[in-house]
Amino acid sequence: MSGRLEVEAILTDSTTVVLLDETRSGGEHNLSFNAFSLPNGDDQAVKATWHARHDVIAIYRLSFGMLGIYRHTQYNTPSESACGGGHVDRRISADASRCSQVAVRDLKFSFTQQVEINGSGRSTNWGILQSSDVGSCQGFSDFTVVTTIRGSHGRVGNDTVAKRPSHPRLHWDDEVFLMNAPGATVKYVTDSCPGCVDAQLDNYNETNSQCTGSGVGDLGTFLTIRLR
Repeated sequence: MSGRLEVEAILTDSTTVVLLDETRSGGEHNLSFNAFSLPNGDDQAVKATWHARHDVIAIYRLSFGMLGIYRHTQYNTPSESACGGGHVDRRISADASRCSQVAVRDLKFSFTQQVEINGSGRSTNWGILQSSDVGSCQGFSDFTVVTTIRGSHGRVGNDTVAKRPSHPRLHWDDEVFLMNAPGATVKYVTDSCPGCVDAQLDNYNETNSQCTGSGVGDLGTFLTIRLR
């Protein structure tokens, strides 16, 4: 038996997008969402109607959102040894649990600038430093010595991204799918990017140690889908 098969994506505002409308025989069929043609917004369900001897309808609930084409920049943890320029004194807390114990240390000025922008850095003499705006010593020191680098809301790694803090549709720990990126990558939202716009995610690069953030380079622009 064959019949006309209609498949629709149902969006949050109850509008529908036709994914397929053609004659198909009974059996199993693999169909595409044609993601590049879907409008931005949250998809609530996919509905299939097979008009054969009788209409047969099936609805499957979904939970993903089309964010659109996003710019994917990169940030890193710079090494002080890769930085040039003069030196400056900065307040460093050696223990995140005892923030009041602060010593003034000598660091390269360009390195301190990058730590303030990126949130972390590897100093030559004092180990891994985290900006106190990110850590728990805000107001006591400029930087805190840490053993593990963390984003503002969780771990960081090659599979994490930072978002604009006030992003209207992304929340902490959301998963995002970079559809047309090499390897069609899934990443996790764990950090803040105050300088980002809504249509931008900043990808952490754990292997790059350059001193200048701009030297890390963009990954590209990709269709980005929230998988929550």
